[in-house]
Formats: sequence, structure tokens, C-alpha cells
Amino acid sequence: MVVFRVDASVLTGSGHVMRCLTLAEGLRNAGAAVVFMTRPHKGNLNALIQNKGFELYELSQVSQDYAENATRDEYAAWLGATQEADASETIDILKDKQPDWLIVDHYAVDECWEKLVRPYAKKIMVIDDLADRKHDCDVLLDQNYVSGYQRRYIGLVPPSCTTLLGPDYALLRKEFAEARKSLKPRDGSVKRIFVFFGGVDHGNMTGNAIEALSAPEFSHIYADVVIGAANPHRDTIATAIEQCPLATLHVQVENIAELMSMADLALCAGGSATWERLCLGLPSLVVTVADNQVQFTHDLHEKRLIRWIGRAESGVIGEGFRSVLKDAMIQVERNKQESEQGRILVDGHGCERVAGFLLRGPDSESLKVRKSDESDCELFWYWANDPEVRKSAFNTEPISWEHHQYWFRGKLADADSRLYVIDSDMGPVGQVRFERENESYLISYSIGRQYRGLSLGYKVLDIAIRELKYSNKMSLVAEVKKENTASCRIFEKLGFAEYPGLRSGAKCYRLLLNG
Repeated sequence: MVVFRVDASVLTGSGHVMRCLTLAEGLRNAGAAVVFMTRPHKGNLNALIQNKGFELYELSQVSQDYAENATRDEYAAWLGATQEADASETIDILKDKQPDWLIVDHYAVDECWEKLVRPYAKKIMVIDDLADRKHDCDVLLDQNYVSGYQRRYIGLVPPSCTTLLGPDYALLRKEFAEARKSLKPRDGSVKRIFVFFGGVDHGNMTGNAIEALSAPEFSHIYADVVIGAANPHRDTIATAIEQCPLATLHVQVENIAELMSMADLALCAGGSATWERLCLGLPSLVVTVADNQVQFTHDLHEKRLIRWIGRAESGVIGEGFRSVLKDAMIQVERNKQESEQGRILVDGHGCERVAGFLLRGPDSESLKVRKSDESDCELFWYWANDPEVRKSAFNTEPISWEHHQYWFRGKLADADSRLYVIDSDMGPVGQVRFERENESYLISYSIGRQYRGLSLGYKVLDIAIRELKYSNKMSLVAEVKKENTASCRIFEKLGFAEYPGLRSGAKCYRLLLNG
């Protein structure tokens, strides 16, 4: 089971819920059960979530007193409660479900909330694009393209966290990848414009764009104007559209990929729809309507993938829109270049990649073994202190950082110890340790939390054993708690034979190696 904790509202916008719905549909299509948890903020999309066939739990009504007096940061009011209160309500629902994955997409949530709910979900994934606070999660997804994006979350997530960064993981619905297949190359000319400033568009940039398009110089241009059902200016926009004979209004559409494919140019906001437009090679004139859109919009502009007009609050209206539209209509080569480069950057298969990783993990054939080094010290410490690892260990007490550093450096220097990291194309998967005692190696291992339950244990141990350098006849020895049936099965599958041990409550296994 996968549980999403996400909100939509007049303040938050609709983008968080829409990208979560995209991933939810991908997960459901792959066989997962999916549940949503939301608050009934003004401008919520709860009805849409339910209409998509997903089970929905509504948290309590928003506390207006808290929203008005929030001081934690500019996003605190978006939650409608303190993190502690929100976590408490979330836990009340989670404790009877114990989902395989809890996915949270909320700017008001950080490691404080995540630490509270962690015992009630097997794994936690965070969807973020701010990179401005710490998270306690197993996977972090940030689909945005910004300068240096590969290093944005260093120090903000645990070293054991898998980071899915960049447009390769853009959460686009499958119709965008399908639309690409039949999309003809754009020649750069402009005959049809696509207008979309987000599902809510609180500042009514849509109305400003329609006003610009009503100018005589654009009387020959067709326009498809898209708004969300929660747009507070819906009636005003509908009235304005009537004054534009070649413009059509679309409300909460399901065929947005089709509309983008038909267009030659977009006039739009810098939200998550950016990746949809790039996927379909639609040149874009972009207004940023929220602070979190500025950095990646600026960087895409610098790479000549879009054209950033400016911030909404800077007054990009009326004559400003008309000027950039007239300029774009004559920049045929620039339009063509943006179209070609956008399609290269975003291929439309990001949702498929993310859903596949969450449910199946990395390709087992991509697993590789390497010797650990000093840079792995903190990673091993996080793995060692994972609650499930401590539970499976014979010494269940948490390990201090000071003790771990001393132990780890000692093992690296010990000629009778072998410490290996198992890497994948998605990052480190786990560790295997061999400690020589006379003619035997004592073996121990652990798998990162996000990779458990994916049948990787056998492969991890198998490739580590093959890497072990030994001479003459040696044996591998493993001690496993009797209740750790998963590890017992893995050692038996690898050909280890059980033999009587001395430690109470343990099963002992031995495998003879021929040098």
C-alpha cells in the first residue's frame, strides 16, 4: 500500500496534488493500492482525487487562528496546523495501515514531521523542490532542473537516502509520452497559443493574458485557455473569452497533452507544467507566479530552453504581454530551437521510472560491489542504527557516532576485515562485511530500508561473496537470529548449511569455499 499526504488550496495551488495523482495512477497501474490524506482547504481538489477512484481521508478542518499567526516560515500557514498536530492526525490513520510507502509532498513539512510518522510506515519518500530544510526520508524526488541540482540536497537528507533528481524523473502522465510519438517537428511559426497559469491562478494572470490576446495584432491567432476548477476568477475569464472569437476556454481538462501538441507557443506560469511543455517541445513564455518557481525558471531561461518574462508581482500585464508575444512570433529560429532542446531534456517517462523504482527497486543486474572507504563512514552509521537493523542484531543498543568512527576506521585498517558497499544505478543498496577468524570468514550484511522487500538480499550477498579474495579452502560462517526468517532463507538459498551453534536464539550457517 502507498499513502500520499498532500494538499491543494488557494495558497498552495494545485500542482502538488496533480503530480501526486500522476504518480498514484502510475503506481495503481503497476498493482499498488493507493490512499490519499488531505486537509479540506479552500480550493482543495479532494473531489477530483475521489473521482479518480482513490480512497481519501480528510484531516480536520483548517485552524484559521493558526494559519493567521503562523511564524515558522512562509509556508507554515499552508499546512493549517502545527507539524506535531498534523503528524498526530496522520498517525491515527497510518497505524492501522502500516503502508509500504508514505509519500509526502508539502512545503510545510520537514524532518520534525517525518520523524514522528516514521514508525508507522515502512518507507518514506519526500517530493520537494525547495532544498531549504532537512528531511528524514528514504527517497527524495526533485524533478526540477537547476544549476548544480545533483548536489542540492547534500546535508539535507541522510547519506542513506536515495535522491531522484532532475527531469529524468519528471512526473508526467502517460499521455505525454504517447503524444510525443505522433508529434511532428515544429517549424517555429506561431498560429496557435496555449495559455495556462496553473489550476488556481490566484493573481489572475490568465485574465491579463486574454486582455493582451484581444489586441488587433493577434486577431488571427487561435488560443486555447486552460484553467482549473478551483480558479476564483472563472466567471470573469469566461466573460473575457467571449470577446476573443478565436479563443476557447477549457476547465479542468483531461486532454491537456492534446492541447499542448496543437499549439505553437505557450504563455504560462513556471510551475510543474513546465516539464509537460518541454516534453512536447512547446516553446514557452513564462511568468513565475511563486518564489519556488524562480530558480529553475531562471536556469532554464539561461540554457535557452524557455523565455522567462519575469515575476508576476513585477507587473507583467497588458502591454508587457503584448510586447513579448509580438517578439516571440518573429523569433522563428528561437522557437524551433527551444522545441528541439526541450524534447531532449524531458522524455516523458519519469513517472514510469519512479513508480518502477518504488515497487521493484533498481535493476539487479546493475548491482556492483566496491571496497568501502573513509567516505562511507556516515553511511554505514545510518545503516547500522536503522531500527530494523538494530532489532536483527544480537546487540540491539543504538551505536554512538563516536564509537562508530573508531570502529569503522579500525575495520578499514584491519587486514582480516573486508567491508564492501553494494552500489546500483540508483545509489548504494547495502553493505556486506567479512571478518576472518582462522580458516573462516564471519559474514554479516544489511540492506538499506528503501531496498528491502525487493528480493535483493540474495544478489547482494552473492556478488560480495564472489568478490571476496581468498586462498586455499575457507568457509563462510553466518549467525542469524531465529526470528529473522528472511535472512535465514537467503543463506539457505546461497547453499549455506545449518549447523549447531553456541549462541542461544541463533541459527548458524556455514558455506565451504574452494580456493
